[in-house]
Amino acid sequence: MTNISQNNELKDWIKKKFITYIKWNDLVGNSPVGAGHFGVVYKTHWNSMNKDVVRKTPFLENNDAIQHEIQILAKVQASDNIIRFLGITQEPKSNIYSIVMEYADEGDLRTYLKINFQNLEWDKKLQLAFNIANGLNCLHWYHILHRDLHSKNVVIHKGIAKITDFGNSKSMDSQTSVHNNVFGILPYLAPELLEPDLQRLPYSVKTDIYSLGVLFWEISSGNPPLMNFTIGPTLAIAIMNGKREEVIPNTPYDYHELYTFCWDQNQDKRPMIQHVYSVLENMLEKLHKSVEKDSEDIKVINTIHLTKEASENQNCSDTTLVNLEVL
Repeated sequence: MTNISQNNELKDWIKKKFITYIKWNDLVGNSPVGAGHFGVVYKTHWNSMNKDVVRKTPFLENNDAIQHEIQILAKVQASDNIIRFLGITQEPKSNIYSIVMEYADEGDLRTYLKINFQNLEWDKKLQLAFNIANGLNCLHWYHILHRDLHSKNVVIHKGIAKITDFGNSKSMDSQTSVHNNVFGILPYLAPELLEPDLQRLPYSVKTDIYSLGVLFWEISSGNPPLMNFTIGPTLAIAIMNGKREEVIPNTPYDYHELYTFCWDQNQDKRPMIQHVYSVLENMLEKLHKSVEKDSEDIKVINTIHLTKEASENQNCSDTTLVNLEVL
């Protein structure tokens, strides 16, 4: 598809109000907050809506990639755990289109864990894992592979984890893809993606699940995975030979079992996202019931203590009266 036809299609989407067009001069300020092989992400302020947003701009004019990402985002906007797509804008001089999305006020997951990990209890860690699983569940429900899931592509907004960056994502119902090679951050890549060309298996829901398992370990540890390795062939061979991170002390058994299940060497043994979602949902439910029970126990203890104290006070008052009467 030529840039002219791509431009025409985007203009047609705007004209039919399939997507919101945001005037370039309505966005004020440009602070870079991230970059990838697709382009640069800037924090900016949407004046007419009086809120901070992000603008994702490709390095080069690539409307095909923008259309691809908009189509992915449009399908999954019902999920609270997918970054919100707000519209597109166009730089007047270059005519390059940019995607405008929700701004995450606590940054990406990697940064969030670095800043907050010491204060995170297990209920919050489980909630973050559940948020990400819920977002991936939505993607897989709509037959979309993320294909680049890692802690820089998960952001935190008002304490809620949201999956972002769909530039490498692919619909399972289509052969169309912007990127067809193996890409991503090595410690999150499933071993079958690292095999030589003739033996390499394609991206699948199970390669997303592998990345999810690595993310779950990262949430439990607060550290990037396999950080003691240099990124390169040695690490790739280690992953293909079964190298994984060690369990962190005090990790709940069910959680440890779940993420090791997710990063199993054999992709056929990895769970589907619905199972992951269900396990985390049950873990959170048990945790909340346990907290409620502890709270009830505290109330009962406090009630007994207060009753005993009131009784002692009453006895003390009675004694005072008796003594007064004697006097």
